[in-house]
Amino acid sequence: MLVLAAALVGVTLAAVAAEVAVRLLFGPQPRFPSRVVEAPWGLRMNEPGAVYRQQSADVRVEIRIDADGFRADRDHPRAKPGGVRRIVALGDAFTLGAAVEREQTFSHVLESELRKAGLAVDVLNAGVPGFGTAEECLYLERALFDYAPDLVLVSFRAEDLEENERADLLRFDGRKLVAGRDSYVPALLRTVRSATSWPSTPTPGRCCASGSRAARPGATRPRSSHRAASRARSWIASTATAAVAAFRWCS
Repeated sequence: MLVLAAALVGVTLAAVAAEVAVRLLFGPQPRFPSRVVEAPWGLRMNEPGAVYRQQSADVRVEIRIDADGFRADRDHPRAKPGGVRRIVALGDAFTLGAAVEREQTFSHVLESELRKAGLAVDVLNAGVPGFGTAEECLYLERALFDYAPDLVLVSFRAEDLEENERADLLRFDGRKLVAGRDSYVPALLRTVRSATSWPSTPTPGRCCASGSRAARPGATRPRSSHRAASRARSWIASTATAAVAAFRWCS
């Protein structure tokens, strides 16, 4: 257990250091608007059935959300098909893959590689922009266990600590983790949750993810910097996720 704990701490510190390096080398990166609405279980979720495009100086991708809020090109039944193993990928916009096509998200790559190896596996991309680990934990408890996952992958970033503090869903009482408030839906979401239609291209002011904003003209770095930073961050998130998954299977 001590070796496992030390390894996880090492992965976390490496991810934090790499994130700092990305920011120092490439500067601030554009943040993309997202379709996030209030969920029936008191948290945020991707808008079911949403189809929209993300666009910046060097990124133009389409985001499709299925009927249950997952990034997917098809709906997934809650009842797991016989003989199929199911993996849930939890995280924020990096897990969702806000700046890449669905085929480039690590959840889709993982599913493809496992199927190539002859395994019957479904990987559900449950990433929600703005999420911290507290929201991810409650999302899993309140909704995702209904899909009977065999494995849960959690992507962690340093910003999750800030999101956890802001949401106040879980808190420490001394050294014990206890429940905080029962729900967390930012006020901005409540103003748009009843919207019945969205523009084909997101517009500033209708961006719901906490802290999300559209890139300002003239405020972005060269395309090569954006692309390099995106790849670096994707590598960081994928490495941390793979490490956590490996330790989970071995423990």
